[in-house]
Amino acid sequence: MIVSCVTQMTLTISCFYLKLSASRQEMPETDFNASISGKEVVVTHRSQGHVYRFPVLANGTVSLHGSRIEPNPNASREAGRFVFDAHLAARIALEQVNHT
Repeated sequence: MIVSCVTQMTLTISCFYLKLSASRQEMPETDFNASISGKEVVVTHRSQGHVYRFPVLANGTVSLHGSRIEPNPNASREAGRFVFDAHLAARIALEQVNHT
């Protein structure tokens, strides 16, 4: 995972999930930009343009419940396909801000 700060409250996040096999590791493409406002984390898929909005709960975590997806109608892949990766990117972004 590579996390770099673009501005004070905007993070660019590249998340790679390692799939271990007997002979190799695979790193699928999942690239997101995340920005954090007080009550939500907004995650945008860089190549597809879908926007995901995750509420920040009182305990400082992000939730899938109450999240909203703004699909890009010109994208080549549907927005729902990336929702769990976007949620993980939102969690990582919020965690990075909370620990800095």
